[in-house]
Amino acid sequence: MKMSGSARDLFSHMKLLGLATIVSSYPTEGGVDLLSPVTVWWESPDTMVLSSLTHDISVEQAAACVRAYLDDLARDEKMIRRTVKVGGKDHSPLSPRIAKSMTDQEWTMYQGVRQEIIDHAEGNEPLFARLVNALGFPAYWSTSLEGAKGKLNLDSGASQWEMAPRNSGSEFMKNKYLEHVRACEQLSVDDIAAHIRGDETDDCGKDRNASGLHAPAYLDVLMSLVALSGIALFPTAMATTGQVGSVSTAVTTQRVNGRKQTYFVLPIVNRAVTVERYQAICRNAGAYRIANAALQSSQVDVTDSLAEASASWLHAHDVDHVVAFQRFVGGSDSCPEYYALEGEIYPVR
Repeated sequence: MKMSGSARDLFSHMKLLGLATIVSSYPTEGGVDLLSPVTVWWESPDTMVLSSLTHDISVEQAAACVRAYLDDLARDEKMIRRTVKVGGKDHSPLSPRIAKSMTDQEWTMYQGVRQEIIDHAEGNEPLFARLVNALGFPAYWSTSLEGAKGKLNLDSGASQWEMAPRNSGSEFMKNKYLEHVRACEQLSVDDIAAHIRGDETDDCGKDRNASGLHAPAYLDVLMSLVALSGIALFPTAMATTGQVGSVSTAVTTQRVNGRKQTYFVLPIVNRAVTVERYQAICRNAGAYRIANAALQSSQVDVTDSLAEASASWLHAHDVDHVVAFQRFVGGSDSCPEYYALEGEIYPVR
């Protein structure tokens, strides 16, 4: 199946990757193997392809997989919607950014309920469990980081892919992802297929459904749910040294024009690769070296041996271009808002 999009739009990339992740997590329909394994690629700068190594995938088959994911979440709705009290307010223990500080009792409750939900989800909704783990969690270790000067910064443990606005106590899981699930829970397979094709859209009257994967805009809530599910492909690990509280896959930080900037870096694959290979490309240092060199000098044909080795490796893995999306910071100091700007595409030479 083909999907329209733009290689310079992070939301487009994540629609493709999120749908591929869901389909690869639900590979059968009525006992018939659909996809093994799932593949993705860019046919042109405005056309994405989702398929498999064995046969094509139809929009209807992909829609059935999305419906199966929604059904699994619905069956365990009571479990995954559990909340804990932090600062006198109900929060989801699956959200990585919920408070500036926590008491010992709040920590115990947060971690206990969180782990219980994850343990349950790993056996029943493994994709959901992967997403939760990829999002990170509050950085209890942040006071010991270099430059922290003993100050606690719980948000530094969150994935930098998690960009949901935090105004009025809002949070990613409770007020974004699970609300998207609720808005889509009554959609039929035919409805979902129409949304995937773009024949139907429903933004629920909200302009931040993409939660930072796109600048504020009235985007379809189902495709936003699909796109946010793609974050499961990019794990986050805690960093206990240096000034960063966590490190997320496909993210780089560079000083550009004298200012420290964060970028999402993704490969543009020019022929079908499996989701697993795509993840491996994102984990390889090559894409970051090419992107970092481009961001520093606006050129990628650097001559050092590491850059040459990186380019050779990327070409061998069907990557001729990488795209970097600056993570814009707006809003206010008390309530910052993050979202990805239009990407810059750099050739791998």
